[in-house]
Amino acid sequence: MRGYYKFKNEPLPDFTNKNERKKMKKAIEKVRKEFGTLYSIVIGGIPFESDKTFYSINPNKPSEIIGEFFVANKDHIDTAVDVAKDALKKWRNKSLEERAEHLFRLAKVLKKKKYEISALMVLEVGKNWLEAVADINELIDFCNFYGKEAVRLSKTKPRDMETEEIDFRYEPIGVGAIIAPWNFPSSQFSCFSCSFPCSCTKKTFFNYFFSNRRIFFKIFA
Repeated sequence: MRGYYKFKNEPLPDFTNKNERKKMKKAIEKVRKEFGTLYSIVIGGIPFESDKTFYSINPNKPSEIIGEFFVANKDHIDTAVDVAKDALKKWRNKSLEERAEHLFRLAKVLKKKKYEISALMVLEVGKNWLEAVADINELIDFCNFYGKEAVRLSKTKPRDMETEEIDFRYEPIGVGAIIAPWNFPSSQFSCFSCSFPCSCTKKTFFNYFFSNRRIFFKIFA
């Protein structure tokens, strides 16, 4: 397996730079063209619908609809738990190195989508440009940091005793549900529902606040 470089925080852009401002404006124009789409509930990669929908709107311009989403019901939640439990059977047999690779690949994808996701945060949650980019940067940092920690934790820890040999290791323990906070639309859900479970103990499913559902789809689309 390839070596792991020293951890380094993702740098922030300098929006006093004309080219950086141009990138953000272009990203805002691009995501606005995607507004008004109807999004399904996705469980195990399969789309589901329900008899109710809700709108995600621009808090700074309530007349602007970001997207329309189906509302999940109890049956959808039960299905999500069952799918997560089933997936755990395979996931728990993957090495921490394999799980870490998922995080490193995600970090690379997020870097490519950084301005698009940041632009969507500006429009769907109301963050300013710098705070939006800082949020996605934190998500990238979590992926890289927890990935490296997973590799470190993958090594068994011997405990020296005169009469016996003992070691311990980390294994997945079960399914977890995540309700992510609205004010950190990408970074906090990644910490608890993506980076940590990938590197350590769980298989998760997501429940996202009405105010930032479109950001979730942008990250995982």
